[in-house]
Amino acid sequence: MSPEEQAQMRKQHIQLMDECIQDATHLAIKNGINQEDVVATLAAALFRERIKEN
Repeated sequence: MSPEEQAQMRKQHIQLMDECIQDATHLAIKNGINQEDVVATLAAALFRERIKEN
C-alpha cells in the first residue's frame, strides 16, 4: 500500500471513529448511561462492526 493510500485509509478511519463516537453518545444519552467508559466501549464496538462491513 502506498503512503498516499495509507493516509487516505487513516483519514477514513478517523472519520468513521468520529461517527461512531457521535452515535455512541446519542445511544448512551437516550438510554441514560452517558458515561465516558460506556461511550468509549460502544464507539469501539460500532467501529469494529462498521469496519467489517467495508
